[in-house]
Amino acid sequence: MKYFNLEVEITSVNADNLDKQNCSFKLSWQDSRRLSATLKYPTKLIENYARWQNAYHNYYTQNSRGKVIDEGDIPAPEIDWLAKLNEEQKTLVTEFNEWLRDKNLYDIREEIKNATNKPNSHWIDIFLSCNSEELARLPWEAWEISGSFGASGKIRISRTPTNILEKPVQPIRRKARILTIIGDDNCLNFQADREAVKSLSQMTNIQFIGWQPGVNIDELKNQIWQAIADSNGWDILFFAGHSDETNLTGGQFSIAPGVFVSINQLENPLKIAIKNGLQAAIFNSCQGISIAESLISLGLTQVVVMRELIHNKVAHEFIINFTQSLAAHKDIHEALLDTCRIFCQTEKSLTYPSAYLIPSLFRRPNSELFKIEPFGFKQWLKSYLPTTKEAIVLLSFLIIAWQLPMQQFLLDWRIFVQAIYRQLTGQNLTNKTPPVLLVEIDNESIRKAKITDTTIMDRGYLAKLVEEISQSEAKIIGIDYLLDRFNGGESDRLLATALQTAVKKQKWIVFAKYEYGVNSEFASLNWSLEGDMTVLGDGRYLTTIDFSGSNDLTFASMLALVYQLNNDNKYNDLLLPNLESKNDLFNQLSDYLEPKKVVKNEKLFSPAARLNLLTILSYWLRQMWLHPIVDFSISYDQVYDSIPAWQILESNNSLIRDKIKEQVVIIAPGGYENAGVKFGEDNIEHPPIAFRDEKLTGGKIHAYLLHHFLTNRLVVPIPDLWMILMAAFLGKSVILILNDCTDYPQKHNRWVVVFAVGNLGYLMVSLQVYISGAILLPILSPSAIFWIYFLLNKRMRSHGLCHGYTD
Repeated sequence: MKYFNLEVEITSVNADNLDKQNCSFKLSWQDSRRLSATLKYPTKLIENYARWQNAYHNYYTQNSRGKVIDEGDIPAPEIDWLAKLNEEQKTLVTEFNEWLRDKNLYDIREEIKNATNKPNSHWIDIFLSCNSEELARLPWEAWEISGSFGASGKIRISRTPTNILEKPVQPIRRKARILTIIGDDNCLNFQADREAVKSLSQMTNIQFIGWQPGVNIDELKNQIWQAIADSNGWDILFFAGHSDETNLTGGQFSIAPGVFVSINQLENPLKIAIKNGLQAAIFNSCQGISIAESLISLGLTQVVVMRELIHNKVAHEFIINFTQSLAAHKDIHEALLDTCRIFCQTEKSLTYPSAYLIPSLFRRPNSELFKIEPFGFKQWLKSYLPTTKEAIVLLSFLIIAWQLPMQQFLLDWRIFVQAIYRQLTGQNLTNKTPPVLLVEIDNESIRKAKITDTTIMDRGYLAKLVEEISQSEAKIIGIDYLLDRFNGGESDRLLATALQTAVKKQKWIVFAKYEYGVNSEFASLNWSLEGDMTVLGDGRYLTTIDFSGSNDLTFASMLALVYQLNNDNKYNDLLLPNLESKNDLFNQLSDYLEPKKVVKNEKLFSPAARLNLLTILSYWLRQMWLHPIVDFSISYDQVYDSIPAWQILESNNSLIRDKIKEQVVIIAPGGYENAGVKFGEDNIEHPPIAFRDEKLTGGKIHAYLLHHFLTNRLVVPIPDLWMILMAAFLGKSVILILNDCTDYPQKHNRWVVVFAVGNLGYLMVSLQVYISGAILLPILSPSAIFWIYFLLNKRMRSHGLCHGYTD
């Protein structure tokens, strides 16, 4: 919205000769450009104004709100003042516009008119200030800059005092509040004013106060003082009654018969009201120029007054039409223009001649115009719509947070910070024995065993490990090698024999599978189990449990199932693997558990170990919302013990043997170069930052997964996307609240400290909730979006753009 400041001053003052006086016009606008022009002092125009004023006063001589005269209809005078007033009005407006059409003002007029031709220029505001009373009284609102009165629909003129003392206060977003003061109604009927204001009651809060017969004057003054200074604040101060101009006291208005109060007397309560959000005043009374200038100087941003005497019926007609426009959610200036246009209509202009020339809006330059905002859920929702800059920032963050690689990046750093916090606070796990023993076939084991080809691990070497472990008290042996091919060689037969021997010793054997399961020549699924070896996100996400069939269980979850059944006294009658069995072992377990309602009631594992519907639906969007993660903030030595395979075969390992009966043993690759279904695939190239062991392998990931299932350590991450939206909502809420705080600019630094402390508090809560509640709350992205919103709001305030949010 473009606006101009127009200063009109009398220069070369010569009291003895008016013809030697000039009028200086100075036009300025936002980019500091200026135009100036000089016209001769309009002596003839001032004389025309005096004749029009005389005719106006004589026509509206009764029932004005400036001088109390007995009520009654407008009498028929001896002089036809109606005709006289219409004649003088036409002469005044014509002479006024002729003066302003002077060629010296051409550049100023063209600059203003050109502004109306630019796109998105709904209103062009002109803020007019005059340094003399005779110029200020002229009907500037009737200046036909681009045609007839109001023809362009884009130019509007408001007045502003030459000297403004107090700084304005930002308006408060709330349901509009109106304080209505009704003055002395002994001689005038203000019921129409009451009804007009009451018509706004459904969309505003209204309080009436005023004189009543028998009321003590001092008590009435005190009531008015307290009402104006009410701590709940007001948006509009409306007055209906008698008023008048004064030179020294800022104007005055009547609150009771013969009792006037001046604006100077009300200065303290008015300042309090302004601080509490008072924006506008409407004085539906006579001669209010000095009242308007005083109120603007005190800090109000807009005041509607009548510059001349106003007849009671005109005042009624004015407030009725004015409130109707306000009820249509038009701003106060549009409402004023609508009302003046109605007075210009033929029927109204005959009944109320010259009425359209009387109202004026006094306004602080570039202040936000008051209007009654729709109040309710829709308006509340609208207030949360982002500005252009906020939308750009928010959309950028959402796009970034949607990318899975970025999610993985943020997840890594978040868990790394969590690991540091866990270490600093000493909140490590208390279990003494890790639930997993990882037997790793590493490079040293391969060298000592003189294995030359590790593309397919030597089955004879695996057989030796199985034989050695089966002699211990370990109950469960997991083999993280694919045994889907049987070559028929000696080493294959040795492994098959070792596995059968282990089963005879009542060991549970669980194989890892990929596309194909274990070859039946190695082991039968009638006495062994298998689970999918796939890991998600390079081991960063938990592979969840599904008991709908053996093909749906992962390697780690199958090991977890067997471990739970073997270590819970409720399952003392659990069947054991049997080489003579003719039925699938997993089906036997399912039949065993079905009567106990264990699987269906999810008693063996936490519900978080199973996918929820929202997570499943998010897969359609290529997201992993609420999918449990692997908690690498837990140190690896609390998750598993590891031992090189060669040590199992060559030493006594009494320490390991003491703990092995409580552990699941997993035989897995130990980081040699070509381990994996594909070359080197078992070695994670980019492990999480928080993982502090030498090398992250598939076996170690399975160990973490198994640990989490057994300890119910299932951390659910809240998506960054969700938290970004929540932080944006919080940031917007803070902006709206701060915009309503009248002292926010003075306390900006204090608020920065408050939010910094709050952000630190969120950080600490997030870190602790991760440990105590197994919920990962993002820190970086929501904090960043909140602060960006906050700083954008600060920048808008510094440019005076708050509350309109002009982008």
